[in-house]
Amino acid sequence: MDIQFGLISGQVRVIETTSGGCVTIHNPLNITVNQLPITTISADKIAACDGDTITFSAGPAAELNYEFFVNGGSVQSGVGATYPTAALLNNDVVTVTVTDVNGCTDTHAGITMTVETVDPPTILGPVTVCNPSTVTYTVTDPGSYSFLWTVTNGTIIGSDTNSTVDVLWNTAGQGTVSVGITSVNSCTNLNNITVDINGVADTGDIQSGTSLTRR
Repeated sequence: MDIQFGLISGQVRVIETTSGGCVTIHNPLNITVNQLPITTISADKIAACDGDTITFSAGPAAELNYEFFVNGGSVQSGVGATYPTAALLNNDVVTVTVTDVNGCTDTHAGITMTVETVDPPTILGPVTVCNPSTVTYTVTDPGSYSFLWTVTNGTIIGSDTNSTVDVLWNTAGQGTVSVGITSVNSCTNLNNITVDINGVADTGDIQSGTSLTRR
């Protein structure tokens, strides 16, 4: 005998009839059907930059256990209804399973994350220069970023917010060229190079200790 219940509780009474027509009524069995918890999951942001901390929150409140999954693999269980992480990649799917006090469980469909990675920019330009000299540096793959250049031991000539920058080197020693890039989603990265600035030899008078005689 197979008896299935929907979302209701009740009694099961079995009446057994033999082939001879005899009837046996068994004692009723009380069945309690507990309602499944209605699981929810939310994130403080669903679009983030690589390395950002994202916090997921599950419901309903005050259930027995919350287990979080990333791409089907369990990442946290039994420590509360929130899951903070800074390790997500683009298109990772975060789901949660909630277990209530009756042992009933429900799993939410999950949230698909958008995580942008901005690689460090590559700076092209000479790393050994003369003093003084004006040199151009450029980002090799500018993409659709915004830029901000800075230098040490030199002076930026013109704009510092283009994909190229002109630098006047006028102090012998060592300098740096740095550029920060920002995507349309406000994700950032930066890079820098070290520049050796060669001094110019001092000029002087040419002298001779021997007199010249014309013949």
